[in-house]
Amino acid sequence: GLSADIMQTTLMKWTISMDGIIPSDDVEYINLGSEWKIFRDVFFRAGFRQLGKRDTEESFTLGLGAKLFLLNLPLEFNYAYQEFGIFGGLIHFGLTLKY
Repeated sequence: GLSADIMQTTLMKWTISMDGIIPSDDVEYINLGSEWKIFRDVFFRAGFRQLGKRDTEESFTLGLGAKLFLLNLPLEFNYAYQEFGIFGGLIHFGLTLKY
């Protein structure tokens, strides 16, 4: 895989990434992703999974994340929407408490 910061200032950073997959029992495909980080604590994300596969149900994903503090402990919140073909839209969320 490859990743690059294509734009960076004191307030924001934009990163893109690409991952090429060559499975031994299926066709090759590519995953693409992008993350825009602002104020070091807010993240906007987008990506495409399994580009190049004809029979996949996976498609695009959009998400956001934030680093927060709760009772002086670092907390991370992540949310994503993933389009998944015949299954419709899937929602993913995560909450990480670091100590």
